[in-house]
Amino acid sequence: IVDFQIGDNYLTGTLPNLSALPKLFLIILNANSLTGTLPSTFSVLSNLGYLYVDENPLSGSIPEAYCSLSELIFLDLAQTSITGSLPSDLGNLTKLYDLKISESPLSGSIPSSVGLMNLLENLKLSHTSLGQWHLVVVQYKCSSTAFHVFNLLVILCCVAFVEGTIPSQLCGLAQDVAVDVEGTQIHCYGGCL
Repeated sequence: IVDFQIGDNYLTGTLPNLSALPKLFLIILNANSLTGTLPSTFSVLSNLGYLYVDENPLSGSIPEAYCSLSELIFLDLAQTSITGSLPSDLGNLTKLYDLKISESPLSGSIPSSVGLMNLLENLKLSHTSLGQWHLVVVQYKCSSTAFHVFNLLVILCCVAFVEGTIPSQLCGLAQDVAVDVEGTQIHCYGGCL
């Protein structure tokens, strides 16, 4: 089995242990009523490319072991009750293209390892309590040659508790960048956006 799709089925209970299915590439469990924590056993799924667990009342934190999912392309944890901070080794997910963690009560700061995610194009952070780190993401994408993450196209940080100034380096990016600053205390340099 390479695809496990049971999303949007009004299911209840906890997330299943799928570690006996090592060839899984796609897990869709979204839009149910699944409870409990994210199983650390998902970390043994070395072929996993897509994980959708959004729109479930999941609790607990993101297991640090998920940072070993080196083939992960898409991770959707939006609209859950997952708490805590982002794992410090999140940047190990170097193939990650899309990360959605909006509408979840995460907190803390962004790990510096995120600067290693050079394929990341979509980062959705709206309605979180992650504080200052939204701007750090922008700075990592734009201002440091030590980080080669120049593909970020969408940064959503509306209704987040963010303050500061969007770096002027955004004005010089070769690609279009959309930054939604609705409901924040963010200001732009010279109206470049």
